[in-house]
Amino acid sequence: MGLSEFKAEYAAVFHPKEYLADYSQLDEEVIFTIRFMVQSLRGLPPDLLTLEFGGGPVLYSVATQAPYAREIHFCDFLPANLNEVRSWLNSEPDAFDWTPYFKLVLEEEGMPANPTTIRLRSATIRRKVTRLSICDALAEAPLGQVAARYDLVVANYCTDVAAAPLPGGVPRMRTNGTMGQPGGWLVVSVTP
Repeated sequence: MGLSEFKAEYAAVFHPKEYLADYSQLDEEVIFTIRFMVQSLRGLPPDLLTLEFGGGPVLYSVATQAPYAREIHFCDFLPANLNEVRSWLNSEPDAFDWTPYFKLVLEEEGMPANPTTIRLRSATIRRKVTRLSICDALAEAPLGQVAARYDLVVANYCTDVAAAPLPGGVPRMRTNGTMGQPGGWLVVSVTP
């Protein structure tokens, strides 16, 4: 299977609503990832321009970035995933409920996790996510024409999946490092 066939098949078989249906409860992988993110970001300075790279339809990683970000840009390969994120950002009635995930983020940060603090974190995320865009982990320019250089780039469970069908996929993932500022931070998690 060639690269273009792989991309087309992925777009045809991945359905954000079905994927989010599996998020009805916090599972061990999500709990681990939230803890990993909170620990990885602890001590970063405030006012960072951050990029959630290949975020899918998922927002708990963005919740961990919010305290450090002046602005968060969110990108994914699939427009349908961006539509799910946009639905939540716009407080649409059928948007996924991230409340239990944000509650866990606040608890891991040592913050009170009550309805008020969860609403405040949600409002912060909605204010700080200022750009939704398409990205492609396998492209020479993963963000297309976007010329921004980010203080923090976070890529959870996307670059390894994107590179899996390619010989030499791991070296190809290095192009993602070109999105960061010199001296910035890159946080990547991969599926074991």
